[in-house]
Amino acid sequence: MRTITSDDGQLWDVAVQQASYGAHYLLFAARGSDEIRQALMTAATHIDAEQELAELSDEQLIDRLSELEPSDPNEPPDPLA
Repeated sequence: MRTITSDDGQLWDVAVQQASYGAHYLLFAARGSDEIRQALMTAATHIDAEQELAELSDEQLIDRLSELEPSDPNEPPDPLA
């Protein structure tokens, strides 16, 4: 897991989430809020996904976060999205 600070000063925890059909997501969770955002990863395995997260710079994660819309925390990710 990683922690980043977005341009507006919000702290975000970033982790890998495994979903159905072998899909992996970057899961962005805002600290002190229930806001969640997720981005589909290209990794085929959980180990590859963790390695991909480790190799991304904070700037790359912030850029990816800024492109995402908030997700409903009560709804599972759509592996086809």
